[in-house]
Amino acid sequence: MNIKFKSIFILLFIYAGCTDNANEKKIKKGEFLLVGNFINDSIPDGTIKFYDRRGKLNSIKNYKYGLLNGETVNYYSNGIIESRVDYKDDRKNGTYLIYDSLGHLIYKSNFYYGKEIGSVFSYDTSNNVIEY
Repeated sequence: MNIKFKSIFILLFIYAGCTDNANEKKIKKGEFLLVGNFINDSIPDGTIKFYDRRGKLNSIKNYKYGLLNGETVNYYSNGIIESRVDYKDDRKNGTYLIYDSLGHLIYKSNFYYGKEIGSVFSYDTSNNVIEY
């Protein structure tokens, strides 16, 4: 039983050591501090967090070799989500949602490789469609 516990502990220790956090870098870009993995210390690759001058999280973006790929989430200064959308090859691709500063959904549309498609919806604070 004791050997089993030690084996599990060693495997967990090895797994924890294999994470990419060791390669995480901090890069100043304009008024933002970017934290994440970068190729050649400049090309974002993976999840990158953007912080403003006060250290507040501004956005979380996912990159693949410098191009937006995956979910991007932007935040208001109060920490509430401002918008979220998926990207594929640096183009919006999927449902695009915008929220007010209290977290109410106010806008919804869909994109397919950068082109807005389908209906566009605007909502009031009670989540009722007010325009489409």
